[in-house]
Amino acid sequence: MAQTTTSLRGVSAGASGVSGAHGRLPLPAVLVAAPSHPALARGALPHCPTRGPASTPSPSHPRTPLLALRAQRLVCAAQPRPWRPSIDDIDSISWGGRAKVRGTGSRKIPHRLNAEERGLYDMAKKKGYVAVRGTAYRKERHGNPLPNIYRQWCDAKAQLCVVVEQDRAGSSPGGDQVVLDLAPLRREDTAQVEAALAALAAECGLRRVPYEERPLDALPWNILADWVEGDEEGEEEEEEEEEEEEEEEEEEEEEEEEEEEEEEEKAGADGAEGAAREQQQRPQLQPVSAADLEAARAAVAAQAAAVRELKGSGRGNKDPEVAAAVEQLMQLKAQLQQAEAAVAATGDVQQAPAGPGPQSPAAVDALFLATAAASTSTYSSSSPSSAAAEEPAPSAATPPTSAPAASAAAAEPPSASAASAADAADAADAADAADAADAATAAVADALLLPAPRRSPLEHYYSLPIWRIHAVPLFYQGERAAAKAFAAAAAKTAAAALGAGAAGGGKREGAPRAVKRTDAKELLKQSRKAPIYR
Repeated sequence: MAQTTTSLRGVSAGASGVSGAHGRLPLPAVLVAAPSHPALARGALPHCPTRGPASTPSPSHPRTPLLALRAQRLVCAAQPRPWRPSIDDIDSISWGGRAKVRGTGSRKIPHRLNAEERGLYDMAKKKGYVAVRGTAYRKERHGNPLPNIYRQWCDAKAQLCVVVEQDRAGSSPGGDQVVLDLAPLRREDTAQVEAALAALAAECGLRRVPYEERPLDALPWNILADWVEGDEEGEEEEEEEEEEEEEEEEEEEEEEEEEEEEEEEKAGADGAEGAAREQQQRPQLQPVSAADLEAARAAVAAQAAAVRELKGSGRGNKDPEVAAAVEQLMQLKAQLQQAEAAVAATGDVQQAPAGPGPQSPAAVDALFLATAAASTSTYSSSSPSSAAAEEPAPSAATPPTSAPAASAAAAEPPSASAASAADAADAADAADAADAADAATAAVADALLLPAPRRSPLEHYYSLPIWRIHAVPLFYQGERAAAKAFAAAAAKTAAAALGAGAAGGGKREGAPRAVKRTDAKELLKQSRKAPIYR
């Protein structure tokens, strides 16, 4: 007990004598260089003993700018970058797995692909666009998985999303439709991109489909722009239930495929009877005008859009409204087939007169080239009149050689005056046609360059995933070969319009590097390997 008391007294005595022997030890370089700060130079280190004035550096430890504290702070101002998912997370949710970053996918948006869609998805990543039949809607998934996952992939790559909706049964009068979405670019101003795409469409021979003809909600993607944050709380608990539902849906798909094969066999057996009936009905067909044929095609397209909208809202084929709409669509298609058969049998189709009324597909096809065409047509129409005007009129003073020649010479002045009057009328008509063409071109250009009427707020581009952001769609229509050529060059054209590096992947602007989970571990390892100064 006495020894313990003595040792404690010795420890306390050593602690009280720190200012003695230990006070004469040299200070570290950090403590010597620290008083260079204005606040520290006035004696802001009361707990650290010093041997002299605070502003006097030690000769053995000279003051260095690397160790000295600076009076001014370094402010780093960086441009904000939008949040984008990583490619690994996109591939994971396409297989039905989980994403590392929460919010990449949602249980309300189908992303899992089947075997057929997997091949199309891999081809789309190489081509720059995805080609689907119709809208790629799967009733067992209650959505469009392939366009959804491709839109996510385009958002991760910061490029334009292009979907080609191939016409399966000829229901669309203008051929395939190309749907472009500018939302994955996450740009507020997309006027340059829209102008570049319009010029490319004019070169490829596609027409712009206005929003009155195809509404904004008729999209091949599923979007939950009005989604609430509290809806994701039960996602993890329902994943197991979703897996069971997916297995049941796969079994239903197999059964449906078997039923479709049986129906195809029955249709093949009934094909001969249908052909015989068509041959019997062909002599009784009446000639159809071009206006009636266009009206039938427009009715089929409108009804198909209505069916697509009903299915896009989540309703199945067993729904009464969907069944009624599909039945009406089949009737309209049958009428259209009869009209086309009548046209093919008779070959007598009256062409509708062209006028300055509603724009036809041919008028829209000539976007940005109508002005040049109008000027060319004006020049070609005016050149014969100018040539006729330059021809010298036969003179009445020419001595007649015979009576028929004299009568012909006497009849020439009235014909020349009539020709000049006809030339003046042709020139006036050509000028009116040129003015009408210019006005129509300006109206079409103004209508086509209008931006999408609905966009998400700008702050959503920097914080929300793409499935919560409104699409900024552009619709074009044309033949399949032209549609594919346009779709293949659309993404590159948009990237060139934004500028070099503005819409590319990697570490360029608009596509930040995805943060990995291993970064924190690597930093921890480096901190452990760093030398420790004592």
